[in-house]
Amino acid sequence: NRLWRYFEDTPADIDLTYITKYTPKSGVGFSVDSAQNLPWSKLTQVLYSFAPPASFYSGKTDDSIRHTKHLDWDSSLAAPSWSDNFHFFGRRRLHRHLAVIVHLIAVDFSTRKAKL
Repeated sequence: NRLWRYFEDTPADIDLTYITKYTPKSGVGFSVDSAQNLPWSKLTQVLYSFAPPASFYSGKTDDSIRHTKHLDWDSSLAAPSWSDNFHFFGRRRLHRHLAVIVHLIAVDFSTRKAKL
């Protein structure tokens, strides 16, 4: 037996809002792979969390916030890339207004002389 189809057949559209069934125990997975066309020439760190609640931005620490850890040192400063794989946020309630906040931070290592 062989798999076949007629060339005149057009494939059905894929509903990108539903790829697989959501299970709260597994949570939502998210990965930051790269950034493009950054306006600075500094090392970049990325913080990301889900909103709601986004409590980190209101001064609370009860929300889990993640950051990139493994920078690809061969990538450019204007287009850095990371190899952190997926981070899972467990027990999130899936809602159509759930969003990911991606916060890019330029890290400045310049030093200044102390004035005496």
